[in-house]
Amino acid sequence: MTISQRIISIARSGLADARATALASTVAAAALLLCVPVDGRAQSATFASLNGQTGLPVQRFDIDWPHSAVEFSVRFMGLSTVRGAFARFGGTLMYNPSSIPGSSISVVIETNSINTNVEFRDKDLKSPNFFDAEKFPLTTFHSEKIEKSKDGFVARGPLTMHGVTHPVAVEFVQIHPVSSDAWGNKRVGFVGHLSLNRKDYGILGTKFWNSEYDPGKMSVSDNVDIDLTLEAEVNQVERWGAPKGDSLLAASATKGMKTVLSEFRVAASDTTSTLGKVSEGALSALTVKLMHRGRYDDAIDAYKLAIDLHPNASWAYAGLGEAQLMSGRKPAAVENFRRALASDTTNTVAYEYLRYVH
Repeated sequence: MTISQRIISIARSGLADARATALASTVAAAALLLCVPVDGRAQSATFASLNGQTGLPVQRFDIDWPHSAVEFSVRFMGLSTVRGAFARFGGTLMYNPSSIPGSSISVVIETNSINTNVEFRDKDLKSPNFFDAEKFPLTTFHSEKIEKSKDGFVARGPLTMHGVTHPVAVEFVQIHPVSSDAWGNKRVGFVGHLSLNRKDYGILGTKFWNSEYDPGKMSVSDNVDIDLTLEAEVNQVERWGAPKGDSLLAASATKGMKTVLSEFRVAASDTTSTLGKVSEGALSALTVKLMHRGRYDDAIDAYKLAIDLHPNASWAYAGLGEAQLMSGRKPAAVENFRRALASDTTNTVAYEYLRYVH
């Protein structure tokens, strides 16, 4: 089976599952939106409309993790194959619909989310014997170049895992163009594959399975195959129910957004109150719909309030930068994208925008 045939086979099974669970995606995305704190890996804080005017040749899509997959397989003792996946990851796709080579992507994977469906094995994989997830909690990939290939495309860039960085080439094909699902979300899909040597990243497993003192125990293959399914989306957030954010939005229709935010600031400053504890999630929910409706000036005010209340809120700096970019304030946008990365180096929204507006 060629790499192209293998990728297409993966795509067919992945799409069937994605369509069967589309409603679960909407619910999961809404749940992520209201999480406090909203960290750089969730990437669910802001969404720009597909009609947003950034002046860029690309549109931002967020990885739809419930319908995406980072899966791996490795031979065991040359007799069987162990398969697993990482359950938690996120990222940003900058998609150019007229030129996939003109697109780019950044992905962050939580190493501790590795799962092979065997508890004792997963514990060993997370330990210093293999991934040492406590010391190296994240695996990252940033594309540097996307090229056409015989069977599709190749994304080239640095993969950082276990504290080691090497360039990799991810072969992939597009499985569907930008399409609307039943809930009005805009989606684009790809599947890909790469192979690597785990020892290149210092993942040795020498405690028991691959003892350097007992070559007979060299039972875990050095070579690992990785299969990727990527669904990325721009959500139809008007269908999300976010009570606290929606109440602020409704109040702004009569009071005006500046008054609503001023009142919210006073109430949220009381950290002993319930509102003080959930203010970050409420403002995140509010800014999502303001951005989607093209109310960028109001969104800017809401993001600034979020930053005042939560100075380390990387998502708010990135969202502020995006709102400023949408409203033609490029220098201010660049400054806030940089602040987002200074607060959280894994903020892929800020990282990706800076490729195009620095």
